[in-house]
Amino acid sequence: MPVDKTEFLRLYQQGKQDVEIARLLNCSREYIRKVRNSYGLPVQPKVKKLDRLSAADRQAIEQKLLSLLPIDQVAAEYGVSPDVLQEGFREVTRQALVKRKQARLVNISNYWQGRQVGMLTIQSVNQDSATSEYWVEGRCSCGRQKQITLNNLRSGRVFSCSKGGCMGLAKANALAYRQSLKELLAGEPRDPSTGRVSAVLSSALQETT
Repeated sequence: MPVDKTEFLRLYQQGKQDVEIARLLNCSREYIRKVRNSYGLPVQPKVKKLDRLSAADRQAIEQKLLSLLPIDQVAAEYGVSPDVLQEGFREVTRQALVKRKQARLVNISNYWQGRQVGMLTIQSVNQDSATSEYWVEGRCSCGRQKQITLNNLRSGRVFSCSKGGCMGLAKANALAYRQSLKELLAGEPRDPSTGRVSAVLSSALQETT
């Protein structure tokens, strides 16, 4: 869809980069690049300082960081390097990091709680504050409790309390249990940019919180 060339030039002269102009004019970055090239204009350099940011820009950046948008994405949008943005908004990025960790724990807990993994029913997920390791509390079908790390649960090596006859039953059914676990792992919500379990709750999980 054609954009207002006058508006494009106004935004360009303000020092805004292609990605920000595309967002403001509701079109693709590639289209803005073509418009810029048609005028023979160079790419706007990334700003090394935050001096040119208005009060409204600063407020918007804070809101976006606290809404858990990746800092690289926010930095690109405002034409600032991620390092400079992180330094200039140190307290906000620290708060965002804490919030992201909390959201990731909630996300993981909401997904796994109540799931059946082999003979274990997952009851809770907690995070070790010292190591950041996730720990799962499960109840075996025999009634015993089992505490293991989430990584061990995901590995497909633990399907029971590992006591008495439960270990033998788990080994006998390991193939079916692993297939079921594989399906659970495929369903975990993940951040496409990092491959890690997403810090932002999916709409499906939000309904269960």
